[in-house]
Amino acid sequence: MIEVQRSHEGQVETWWLSSPATFNAVTYDMWASLRDEALRAAGDSTLRAVIIRGRGDHFCSGANIRQLGRSLAADVDGTTYRQLNADAEEALASLPMVTIAALHGNCVGGGVQLALTCDLRVATADLVVGVTPVKLGIVYPAGAIDRLVRNVGEATARQLLLLGDLHDAAFALQCGLVHEVVPHLDEQLDAWISSIISRSAYAQELTKVALARRARGEGGDGRDLETLSVAHGDVDEGVSAFIEKRPPRFSERPARS
Repeated sequence: MIEVQRSHEGQVETWWLSSPATFNAVTYDMWASLRDEALRAAGDSTLRAVIIRGRGDHFCSGANIRQLGRSLAADVDGTTYRQLNADAEEALASLPMVTIAALHGNCVGGGVQLALTCDLRVATADLVVGVTPVKLGIVYPAGAIDRLVRNVGEATARQLLLLGDLHDAAFALQCGLVHEVVPHLDEQLDAWISSIISRSAYAQELTKVALARRARGEGGDGRDLETLSVAHGDVDEGVSAFIEKRPPRFSERPARS
């Protein structure tokens, strides 16, 4: 069974978690597929956005517990599973295009980890979120803890991580786990995609680089990124379009070497 399915429409790809019988619980193979999809997509300069969604009634119910136990036991110390998990998380978070998590139903544990790798998160009102590894005696991955703290703040992160309770969509919106709660995912996704495609792809990529530097605590004034953006030419097009009162015609993001 293919646990991650890809669909393509124009400049947008959607990656579907496709194990609805298990509420899209993430397996070793699913993490590997997500890592591989991210590494492939990173080199596609025509791709403007990636959306991650779940088939069926839920986004992702977390790790496949039965397989997780076997994977950790087989590794003795869990090195292989944890390394794959970290590699997939980093590959997703490092994508140069804008990424969106479209959430509904359960988004728990590994589902939250996956959602937090995305730039934008939208949910329906039936969302149930929780970070539940303490219920299993497991420590949440360090990278996921860092992203959780950056998005919701340390106080709320401690509440989520140490209690492992489940919360509703209103809580997720209030604390910053999601950006919007909407009646229908597709309408909000269409609106965001329209905005994304009308902006400079290269400026979006460089902005993501700047945000990643900030997350790592790296210094610098970002002038190198500003220089790159100006040299690319989108600034001239953006200013001309503003003066001429027309939509800008930005170029493609430069291909990664």
